[in-house]
Amino acid sequence: MNQENFKLTLVIEPRSKAIPYPADLENDRTNQGFKDLKGNPEVIETIAEIRDCPALRDALMALNEPETQFFTVGCEKSLNEHERKFWKRGYLEFSFNYAELVRDATPYFVLFFHFNQAAPIRDFLPKHSVQFAWELQRCHFRKADVAGFTCAVWISTGDYLRPKNANEFGRKP
Repeated sequence: MNQENFKLTLVIEPRSKAIPYPADLENDRTNQGFKDLKGNPEVIETIAEIRDCPALRDALMALNEPETQFFTVGCEKSLNEHERKFWKRGYLEFSFNYAELVRDATPYFVLFFHFNQAAPIRDFLPKHSVQFAWELQRCHFRKADVAGFTCAVWISTGDYLRPKNANEFGRKP
């Protein structure tokens, strides 16, 4: 595996938050606040980040199916540019949907371990410049009055040059 192109980390973030959290639209921020997507596919369609990202929409739909043991807490994505180089970065934050599982961080470590060991990931990563950063964060689930943890999985691609004859990123004239 080419370690220069691949990085997989797990960190514990020192800050904490409450869920649900309010929208933060000040200072050009686009935080729309927590939206309860669990079992609510019609609400998923209101998430701005999915409009041009079917993979993110599919992930939100899958994690928030009524029969899964997860629900999503938030997501974000961006296309970034510096000196004709582009990279994408974003995250999907999720939590277990059971009070007894969120109280302890251990279940997230188990998920991280199995993600790291998964054959599709091991096959994909040596071929692509990508970083996965798993970030555990303390939180208070207000509805259930439970202190626990969430996990945000940040994904960042490597730098890619803009095609010289492109009108839009990734499209030829």
